[in-house]
Order: sequence, then C-alpha cells, then structure tokens
Amino acid sequence: MTELKGVNLEIIRYANCWEDADILLSVCPDNPKKILSVGSGGDNSFALLSKNPQQIIVADISQVQLYLIEIKKVAIANLEHTDYLKFAGFTADNNRNKIYQLFRNQLSTDAANYWDKHNTAINNGIIHCGKFENYFRLFRQLVLPLSHRKSTQEQLFATRTPQQQQDFYHKHWENPVWKALSGIFFSRFVQGRLGRSPRFLKYAGKNIGQMLQHNIKQHLENPASAQNYFLHYIITGSFTIGLPFYARAENYELIKQNLHCLQLVNQPAENLISIEKDIDFYNLSNIFEYMDKTTFANFAHTLAQTAHTNAVFAYWNLFVNRELNTESKQIISTHHTIPNNTPDKGFFYSRFLVDKKC
Repeated sequence: MTELKGVNLEIIRYANCWEDADILLSVCPDNPKKILSVGSGGDNSFALLSKNPQQIIVADISQVQLYLIEIKKVAIANLEHTDYLKFAGFTADNNRNKIYQLFRNQLSTDAANYWDKHNTAINNGIIHCGKFENYFRLFRQLVLPLSHRKSTQEQLFATRTPQQQQDFYHKHWENPVWKALSGIFFSRFVQGRLGRSPRFLKYAGKNIGQMLQHNIKQHLENPASAQNYFLHYIITGSFTIGLPFYARAENYELIKQNLHCLQLVNQPAENLISIEKDIDFYNLSNIFEYMDKTTFANFAHTLAQTAHTNAVFAYWNLFVNRELNTESKQIISTHHTIPNNTPDKGFFYSRFLVDKKC
C-alpha cells in the first residue's frame, strides 16, 4: 500500500482531474467489462463512462474526494447540462445552494452532512474548492500580476503559427521576473506546502521547480497551448475556452445514462488489484509517484499476476520515472509518447504511458 503518513485526507485536494481525459480515452477500449479508475476529482472516471463499460470502480484513499465525486454524480443525474455548469462553477450563478437543495436528499447521509458543512464551497462552485485549485489562485494573485500585464496574459491565447508562438514566448513571456517568480512558486518547498503535500514529493528529485519550468516552457512555445483549457484555468480561473470531456454538451447525456456503472470505493487502487477480476482498463493517474521502488516493483508484479491478458494500464509520470514493463516481462509498453503526438493538456506531467498485459 502507498504510504501517505502526514497527508491530510480531510480536505479536498483536487476539485478537478488535471490529467488529459482526451488522451486517456484514446487508449481505452470500447465497451470494456470493467474499469479500475483512480478517483481524484472524478472527471476522468466520468469521461470513461463514454466508453460504455459495464462497471467502473472508482477508488480513492480519501473519503472527502469521494464525497466530491458523489455530489458531481448526483448533480449530473438530476440537472440539465446548463444547470450542471452553473452549479459546478463552470458558469456564473448566484443560487448554487438553491440548486444543491434540489438533489441534496439523494446524496448519502455522510456526503450530505459534509456538503452541508461546506456551504461556501457550494456557493463558490465545487470545481474551485480544492487545495490545488487554490494553489493556482495564489499563482494568479502573486506571480502573474508582477510578471505580466493583463494584456500579455490575454495574448497568450491568440492563434499563431509555431514560429510566431515561439517569438511571443521569448519576446513577451519569458522575462526575468517570470523566471525568478515561477522558479520560486513551483519550487519543492512552495509546491509541497501550498499545492500538493511534502509527502507527495518524497521520491521526486531536488530540482522539481526546474523540471516544471522546462515543461511549461515547452508547452507555451507550442501554438496548441492557446486551446488548452487547463492552461486557461490556471491563467484566468475559468474554463471559458473549453470544458473537460465529461462536462461538454456533446458527452453529457451519454455520461448521465451510464452513471449507474460507477461504484465508489474508499480504498487505494493498489488494494484492489488482487481482489477485482476481469478488469480491462486501469486508469492509474500518477499514483506511482508516491511509491518507493520496492512498493512499486511489488505492485507491478501483482498486477502482472492478476490482470488478464490484453488488459491495458494507463498512467502518468510527473517527477518520478516509473514504468510497469521494467518490473515484469509479462507487461509490455505499447506507448511511450502521447498517441499520434497529440499535445498533453496536462503539460506539467513528464510523460503519459500505456502498457498492456501480454
């Protein structure tokens, strides 16, 4: 089991999933029998419902993260698309608590009690209530105003050719103040205390700030960044140029129809791999970041022994390089890069990996 002593599990850490659902779905088979999906903000588990699975087991070690997923699930089940966008915080609304009362009695008792006590999160929009989202809010308040004018921030999302985008980045974005402040803000110390948790960075190298700066630079030099709704949220605090997969109008009704397939389990995913059988697809997020080498090796061997042939494992590396296929000859790597070279909207991750049981 992943050791997370010292991590506060009583707060919502991620109000959204910050892994790219579009590339995750591109490697998930259609009509899978069963999916095991790490919970987090729930968005990518909802997105996987578009694949018409028979069952998705959504696992998270944090009960309050599951309360977040539960309220999203019940809200989607009861609200039309435009009303869900208002309630969740994607669009403006002054009556979110009134909307909440429409479906509150369909929540579990524990979830309803939790959200009753967190009325401010309801009123502000639940997609803004996480510690990680607050980290981005501090970034907008402390770094951006000192490093770039508002007009420059807006120009970041203009349509450009690759050369024009590189010119914009080097001439207008990468100034000395940006380099200095982003280096501090994305440092191990600040990120560990304001964004994630020091424990989540235990196995990361010393220079994670430099790694993030490098990933950000590469992404901002790419003209595709102008269409990245993750980046837009980080810079502006809104998803106005695009929505996560599950919240898009064209996907909403299918996801609503398949909500009954979701099963929420308050367990770390690694506890379930030897219990749950017939899993076709594993959405493992970046849980290997938090494992030491021995724990990771044991996880890989257990997965190789228990997963059925052709099961697919999708996961991200952030600061710690972990590859399942290096630990077991029964697991092969099918992708080491983004499918079709599509830019990963979760640009802060170092790589997306897809492996298969052979």
